[in-house]
Amino acid sequence: MKPQMKPHFRPQTTESNRVPFSPFIRKRSLINRLIPRRKLVCLSAAGSLIRAFQKAAGFLTFFVRKLKFSNYTILKREFTMKKLFVLFYIFFSGLTAEAAFADTFTFKADRMNGNKATGKEVTILTGNAEVRSDNLLLRADRIELLGTDNNIIECSGSVWGNQEEKQIFFKSDKMIYDRDKKIAHLEGNSTLEDKLNEIVARGRYIEYDENAEITVFQISVRLFKDNMVCRSEYAVYRRDEKLLDLSGFPVVYKKNDEFRADRIRVDLDTDDVIMEGSVAGSIKE
Repeated sequence: MKPQMKPHFRPQTTESNRVPFSPFIRKRSLINRLIPRRKLVCLSAAGSLIRAFQKAAGFLTFFVRKLKFSNYTILKREFTMKKLFVLFYIFFSGLTAEAAFADTFTFKADRMNGNKATGKEVTILTGNAEVRSDNLLLRADRIELLGTDNNIIECSGSVWGNQEEKQIFFKSDKMIYDRDKKIAHLEGNSTLEDKLNEIVARGRYIEYDENAEITVFQISVRLFKDNMVCRSEYAVYRRDEKLLDLSGFPVVYKKNDEFRADRIRVDLDTDDVIMEGSVAGSIKE
């Protein structure tokens, strides 16, 4: 005989057997409606970060208590969480102070337009465009600011610049300046003037490294200082050492004297000339 199957039935929900509504569930549903999901995820991530910070602080406390230096041990003062938070506050305050003294950057122009799409950040200034980056002042007909932090500055049309702290002025048809590396590339009819050392130099391409204080000149290079005129196709000017290295058919005119060689070094402080390779010249008394 087969066992009889009991009929399956679903009890009806009545007031007597209804599960009471939890106030916690209601509170959670209200939170979900009031706070977007992304913000909830951020809050959760922040909580995880705080817990990780607390674990790291606990590990640091244990480490400091066990650390020994020569003849004494750090066991006299208890390294509590409050003291750790004070140390971290001092650390982050230092970061804030460093950011406060960071490179200042301002700009102005008659017109401005740009694009802030990721990877294509650009701001275009036209008409009496001017940019100041720390001690460097730039002016041009058109200036483009590239990168998320405007790290690259491209100037074109009647470019004029002034490095106020080092008293260096320059003019060019086009210039590209890297604010991070502090290197300027001048193209076209370019002129650089070092007023501190009373030097004026010209070339079709100039690269000025502000940190190293080294300037490279290429193509139709001309350098003027007092009664001295230097010509070449390539030149390196070391501002700190006051040395000028010429190559590429170099010629130095010093008053009525003329010097030629494969390579010429000029001491701009003493006006001494050192020549190497195929040396030739003329001296007039």
